[in-house]
Amino acid sequence: MTLVNAPKNGRVKTQPKTLASVTSKPTLKAKAAPSKNVKAPKDDGLIVWVAVESRSLTTLSELAIKELKRLEKSVTAKRIHKARVALRRWSALWKLLRDDGWETEEFYAKVNKPLKHMLKVLGNARDADINLELGKEIKVSKQLRDEWKAHRANTRAELRECVQNLRLKKLEKRMIKFASLAPETVSHGIKNSLMVDEDSEFHFHTALESQERIAQKLANVASSSDDYHQLRLALKQWRYILADVYGAAQNELEIAQAQLGELHDCDRLKELLINSRNEVESLGNLNHMRQLLIAKVIDVASTLPFGYRPKIKI
Repeated sequence: MTLVNAPKNGRVKTQPKTLASVTSKPTLKAKAAPSKNVKAPKDDGLIVWVAVESRSLTTLSELAIKELKRLEKSVTAKRIHKARVALRRWSALWKLLRDDGWETEEFYAKVNKPLKHMLKVLGNARDADINLELGKEIKVSKQLRDEWKAHRANTRAELRECVQNLRLKKLEKRMIKFASLAPETVSHGIKNSLMVDEDSEFHFHTALESQERIAQKLANVASSSDDYHQLRLALKQWRYILADVYGAAQNELEIAQAQLGELHDCDRLKELLINSRNEVESLGNLNHMRQLLIAKVIDVASTLPFGYRPKIKI
């Protein structure tokens, strides 16, 4: 199938005042699309964009299993973080594939559901690590740090058990086999739909535009902790579509996502400190840190790459 080249659009550039003001009136600036020489699986029976999805799913499945195997050998803060990122990328791609008709009841029960639970347990363990890191920075009491250390030990024990229950060798076989065999079924299932005539760039640009609209709508109204949290999730999905489907890294999205992540950690920690006695100083330090982060978030919003359309190499 011959692909139609998408226009080379740019990204929004405005002067930051509030989060809404830096995202509501985009003006486009030309920007060259990044390139990455990759090959989709060759199979005349497949729809081209389905083959691209298969390639991405295989890559991320292998990465997720690799990080989970490393975690199985030794649970450390670094390995927890890397395994969590790998599973988040896999989950972001799966959200796209699910909308395209990939999910089956068997795959959900034997792969997706266990991985969703694993991601939740990883999140708890990562939060426990971050609590101690931030706690040291804002000078929480030794008594509270000791309580958090005990909590971290519990989250890591739960994590070790969860990794063992995944049975990684069997899980790996299921994931890789599915990524290689499912595309034929998916292609067959959409032969009689309008999607069969879509070229890859049109298909993925549609998903990209949809995610951009979600992110911009959230950015325009973000003011509360929950608003910022939802914006972070939207930017994450947007960033991973670019990275794992297009092969296009986006520093602006990575920076914004990281800063919103730090802001979310502050909000989590604030709830813990409010419920603790004798933490007035540390709570004040945390509030100061939070205000600085909000200012950074508002500033980085002016660099979000709205309208950015890289090419997909087939």
